[in-house]
Amino acid sequence: MPEDVEMNDSAQPAPVAAPAAADAPAPAPALSTLQHLKEIASVVEAGSLTKEVRRISRAVRLTVALRRRLAAPDVAAFLAFALPASSEAFTRLSPLLPKEDGSEMDVDAAAPAAQVSIKHGLPEIEIYCYLLVLIFLIDHKKYDEAKACANSSIARLKNLNRRTVDVLASRLYSYYSYVHELTNSLAEIRGTLLGLHRMATLHHDELGQVVLRP
Repeated sequence: MPEDVEMNDSAQPAPVAAPAAADAPAPAPALSTLQHLKEIASVVEAGSLTKEVRRISRAVRLTVALRRRLAAPDVAAFLAFALPASSEAFTRLSPLLPKEDGSEMDVDAAAPAAQVSIKHGLPEIEIYCYLLVLIFLIDHKKYDEAKACANSSIARLKNLNRRTVDVLASRLYSYYSYVHELTNSLAEIRGTLLGLHRMATLHHDELGQVVLRP
C-alpha cells in the first residue's frame, strides 16, 4: 500500500496576478478654467433658447464655484469667445480687465477639450459676461473698474425684460450695491435703486423685487 504523501504549500497553484496598473484607463485631464467658462456659457445658452430659468441658476452656481480660479487672461479670452468684437459689451468690458501675461492662462495644451460654440447676440450671454467681469474685478479689489462695470450692466438691464435674465440681474443688483458701498458712493445710487425696484415690479421680476426691496 503506497504511503500517503503530504502536499507542500509550495505545490499549490500560484494566485493569478492582478492586472498591471498601466492597463487601467488613464483619468481624464482636468478642464482648464477657460474651458469651464465656455461650458458654463453653453448652459446659459441652453437656458436662453429653452426659456428655462433653472439652467441660468445652475450657470450662476457653477461660476461662483469657479471664481477663485479666475485669472485676467481667462476672462479676457472668454469675452473674445462669447461676445462679438464689435459689440458694445465687448467694447465696455475688455478695457476694464488688468493686462497680464497671456502665459498665465490656465490652459491644458497637452489634451485640448472638445470645442464649444455658442450663439452670439443672446442677451443672457451678454449679461452673464457683465456678471463674470464684475465678480472678477471685485475679487481682485479693482473697485473703480468694478464700479464702472456695475454701472454699465445696470444701464443695459434697463432695456431688458426677460425672465431668463432675472437670475443674472438679481446678482448684478446685489454687486451693484456692494461695489458702491465699497467705494463709499452708496448715497449716489439710492434713486437708481428705487427706480430699479419699480422696474422689477412692472416686469414681474420677483427675484429683483426681493433684492431691491427698500
